[in-house]
Amino acid sequence: EKGKLELQMRKYLEKEARLEKMREALKNYPREQVLIKTPTAEGFAAGVDEKFTKKLYEWEEMRGIPAEDGSMALLNPKYYHQVGGSSNSSEPPETEDIQEVFTSSPI
Repeated sequence: EKGKLELQMRKYLEKEARLEKMREALKNYPREQVLIKTPTAEGFAAGVDEKFTKKLYEWEEMRGIPAEDGSMALLNPKYYHQVGGSSNSSEPPETEDIQEVFTSSPI
C-alpha cells in the first residue's frame, strides 16, 4: 500500500514538473496567437492552422512522443522529450527536419 502511494506521488510530481515547463515555455506568448489544444494542455503559437495541428499530432504519434512534450519542443527549442529518460538533458536528441515532415506528405 505504501509503495503504491509512493508511486502515485512520484507520477504526480513528474506531471507537475512537465506542466511547469509548459507554463514557462508559454508565458511569453501574446494572446492574439492561435490556440493549440493537446490532450493534456493548451498553448498559443503564431502561424499555426488546423492542417498543421493535425500533422503535428500525427508526427508525435508516429514518433511515440507524448503530445505535451512534442508541442512544447516546437514552441520552445530548450524543451524536448528524451525517450527513456528525463527531459532535463542539455543537448536535444537528433531528429529529422520538422518542417520537411510537415510539408512533404499531404493529409
